This record gives sequence, C-alpha cells and structure tokens, in this order.
Amino acid sequence: MGLFNRKNPYEKDALDLEAAMRTTPERPDMKARPPAPSPTSMMSPQPPAPHAPAPLAPTPPPVAASAIATRPAAYGIEDAIQLMRELPDNKKEMVITIVQKTLVSAKINVSTILDDATRKIERLERKNEKLAQEIRELEEAILQRKQEMDHNARDVAETREVKISFETALRPSGIGEISLDPLPYIPDQKAG
Repeated sequence: MGLFNRKNPYEKDALDLEAAMRTTPERPDMKARPPAPSPTSMMSPQPPAPHAPAPLAPTPPPVAASAIATRPAAYGIEDAIQLMRELPDNKKEMVITIVQKTLVSAKINVSTILDDATRKIERLERKNEKLAQEIRELEEAILQRKQEMDHNARDVAETREVKISFETALRPSGIGEISLDPLPYIPDQKAG
C-alpha cells in the first residue's frame, strides 16, 4: 500500500454509482406513467391501481453510530510502520522529514498517527502485563505441583519401607512360624 494510493473510500462508491446510473437502461414499466387521477375520479369507488415500483435510488447502507466511533483512522501507526519498513535506513533524519512533509501535503494529520502510536503502546504494555501475571500464576502452580510431587515421593518411600517390613515379618522362617490363617471353627460339644 503506497502513500499516494489512498483515496477517499466514498469517492469510488460515488463514481461507481454515477457510472451505474448512466449505463442502466430505462425500465419499460417506468416509461409510461398513468395520468394523475382527477378529483371526480377519486370519489368513485374503483379498485386501487397496482402500485408502480418507485424508481430505484441507491442508498448507502446504514452505518451504526458505534461503527463510526470505532472506525480506524484513515492513516494510522500501522501504515506508518509499514511505510518506514519499506524506506532505506541510511539518512534516517532526512527520510523522516520527507515522510512527515509528504503526510502533511496529503492532508494526513501526523498528530493522529502519534495518538494512534500512543494507544498501541499502551495496549501492548497492558497485554504484556497480563501475560506476565499469567506466567507468575503458572510458575506458582508449577511450584505447588513440585512440592506435591516431593510429598508424594516421600510418602511412597515410607509406604514401601513399611510394606517391606511387614512382608519380611510374614515370611516363613521355619522357626516359630507365625500363621495368619484363622483358627478352624470347632463346634461346642457340650450342647448336644
């Protein structure tokens, strides 16, 4: 997008409309209009004549007030950045002076570009602050998970140690074996 390629966005629409009006053939139903009714004919009950369509007059689509308020500047900081990327880096001061004078001659308000740049900087700084906060929260969550993993690892080690101790105590050693089987049920002999 070049600096001198910018045109009024409505200019093209107006030119297109004008060309369409010149090239649109006349509609046959619009050539002969019925004569206007006389006052006496209006008093007699007659069925209404079919309504002839009104001539088509192109109207621009309605624009909401909020869309006008949020419409981006005609030439903003993004355009200026793109332009500066395409220009040579040597003799930077001279290039900037030429660009500023060109913008002024094209009736582009440089202060509008500066205001747009200020808004962009503020927006990006807020976004970076939000991202930094999210990173801090994620780092806290990582630290909590690591502490939880350490606690679980100590619990696993202690549980293994106790399990091994019990397994060792329950192994048959041959001498003084401990039986974990329940005692067999012996019915009472006196009740009979």
